[in-house]
Amino acid sequence: MINRSDAGPGPAGPPRSIERRSRPRRGRLWEQVQEKILRLEAHLAQERERRRINLALGRPALRTVLDARGRVILEFGQPVTRAAVLRARRWGALEDLLVAVDYAADNPRTS
Repeated sequence: MINRSDAGPGPAGPPRSIERRSRPRRGRLWEQVQEKILRLEAHLAQERERRRINLALGRPALRTVLDARGRVILEFGQPVTRAAVLRARRWGALEDLLVAVDYAADNPRTS
């Protein structure tokens, strides 16, 4: 009589202990998928912001943009500059700046 452990994998496949080691746990795989999705979402958000900034550069502001402490980031009618974008980002008002842009105006950078 042959002992099953001495006979090798045979037709039933490799022993279960080997199978478990070679296959990632389902929980860890799901964590990896979630991490990948979070990285992708962050990348897409950065890309979307970069495009909005590039579209805003050179266009005039429809209103004066202030930060939370009342500091002026951009005056009404002034074109959006990289310096204004940096100030807005630093002072937490980038979204306010991008919303205040007159996107209907001709962009002098592309005209």
